[in-house]
Amino acid sequence: MSVISVMELICPDCRSPLSGLSTDRIFTCADCGSAILLHEGRSEVFPLHMAVAHPTSGQMVWLPFWRMAVAISVADPDGVDVTARSVVAQVTHVWVCAFFEHRPACFGNPGFDLTARRAAPDFLTPLPRGLSLCGGARTADQASRYARVFITDMLDRQKDVTGYDIRVTVGPMEYWGIPFAFDKENRRLTDLTGGKSYSASILEILPWE
Repeated sequence: MSVISVMELICPDCRSPLSGLSTDRIFTCADCGSAILLHEGRSEVFPLHMAVAHPTSGQMVWLPFWRMAVAISVADPDGVDVTARSVVAQVTHVWVCAFFEHRPACFGNPGFDLTARRAAPDFLTPLPRGLSLCGGARTADQASRYARVFITDMLDRQKDVTGYDIRVTVGPMEYWGIPFAFDKENRRLTDLTGGKSYSASILEILPWE
């Protein structure tokens, strides 16, 4: 896959050059720490947080995620509000991979797993200079469409929700870097905020290699 020339993209905040893969739509400026969405000729800057990682002896890489506030309501087929008794009662945010996860049915979906465990990691402050966060290919609008999908899936894993009225309203969105340990020998990625391990095949391309 071709790499975008650093001369083609400029940070709208500090005017530093940006680089990434040809499929990327969200870029992180290593100089000012902005997350910049470039889409259809426009740019938009989102809040960027880099999660604090548990120590690792292996190679650490940062993968991008959207984190969105959500308001959820669930009514059973009789119209009775059962939100407070449901598995999503305490879910206030949904996480969605900003990269295109490869075959999530086979390799897992880190965004869904972060949502299901109600992840609320601490973030680094101030942001480290020269941070290196893999670029994101999924826009904020695309990511927001997964909120109801994930919530419905969480409910359906607890009980059949056929006929239920499930409503999910998406609020403010943030862009996060989640640290993973990369085990090159075994081709595994381990979430350093929660400990879950995935095949590196969740990414079609490993940009750091």
